[in-house]
Amino acid sequence: MSEDKRYGYYKNLHQRLDTLVGGVADFWSRLELVRQHKKAENIPGPFIPYLEMEYGIKLITDDHGMLVPTYEIVDEQKYVVFLLKFTVDR
Repeated sequence: MSEDKRYGYYKNLHQRLDTLVGGVADFWSRLELVRQHKKAENIPGPFIPYLEMEYGIKLITDDHGMLVPTYEIVDEQKYVVFLLKFTVDR
């Protein structure tokens, strides 16, 4: 069976799974790219405040400081830059 047939309307497994989980997998993949970029550029400071300041994304934590799978867009213009800079065609 060809790869096109296995995943229905999607190009690959990643796109299919991302649709099934509501687009969350792509978001977290982009965050990993941001983390790698920050490390490669030797940008100091903690990641979560950097993400909010630079890309307008506020990660939400629970009472114990653990990340939850939701986030808030606090600056739409910065968020668009995030999407353009860290979107990878799979």
